[in-house]
Amino acid sequence: MPHPTLAELNDAIAYVAEMITGRPDGDTYLPIFERLEEEIKAHAAKESTIERAKRIARETTERAAA
Repeated sequence: MPHPTLAELNDAIAYVAEMITGRPDGDTYLPIFERLEEEIKAHAAKESTIERAKRIARETTERAAA
């Protein structure tokens, strides 16, 4: 099963937030909200790591060409 995109995660957390605030039993969904927050943070960290790796590779290639 493919991993959800950042847009899908943001849509999901918005939906769960509405459930939490709009239902009498909304606190039941707090663990799901917290898990989605963790997934969003992990996604951002992964993207940041990939961008850092690209930058380092680019800089290495530029130095080798100089």
